[in-house]
Amino acid sequence: VFDGHGGELAAKRCAQLFIDFLKKQPGWEAAVASGGNPEKIKEVYSDAHFELDAYLRQMPVFQTGEDRSGSTSITSIVTPTHWIVANTGDSRCVLASGGAAVAMSEDHKPTNEGETQRIYKAGGIVEAGRVQGDLAVSRAFADFGYKNNTAIDASKQMVTVMPDITIRQRSDQDEFLVLACDG
Repeated sequence: VFDGHGGELAAKRCAQLFIDFLKKQPGWEAAVASGGNPEKIKEVYSDAHFELDAYLRQMPVFQTGEDRSGSTSITSIVTPTHWIVANTGDSRCVLASGGAAVAMSEDHKPTNEGETQRIYKAGGIVEAGRVQGDLAVSRAFADFGYKNNTAIDASKQMVTVMPDITIRQRSDQDEFLVLACDG
C-alpha cells in the first residue's frame, strides 16, 4: 500500500516500480533460494526502498520541483515460515492471530523521540507536530524538499525512506494480515 500526499505521482510510481526494485537487488535471488531467510530478505527489502527513492529523485518533475509529492508505504513479504513487514511513514499493518490484533508496524511521526532527534540533527525542526511545520510524517518516499542535506546519508535526512522492518514467525494461530492507510 502506497499512500500519497501532496499529489499522487510518488505513490503511483512506487506502486508501479517497487516489486521490480525489490527483485533486482543483488541478494534477492539468494534470499528466495534460501527458503525465504528473513534476515536476508530484510537487507534487500531496505535496499530496495533507498534505490527506488534515488530513482524517483532523478525524475525531471521531482528535480525541477514541479512535483512535490511523497508517499508512505506498508508492504509485506510472506514466506512459508515468516511474516516480514516494511513500514515507511504512517500506513499500518495488523496481523490477526488467535482472535487478537497484533500490531506489525508503528507510525513514523515527527514527534516520536527518535524521529525528532534525527530531524533536528539534519537541520530541521518539529513545529506543530510536523517536520518544518508542514509534513505530518517523518519517513516517506520522495518529499525531496526534506532530503537536501548533502553532508549526511539518506538514512539521516529530516525525512528518510528507511523502513522499519518487523519479522514475525508464522504460527497456526495466524489468520491474515491487514495492510492499510488513511488515504
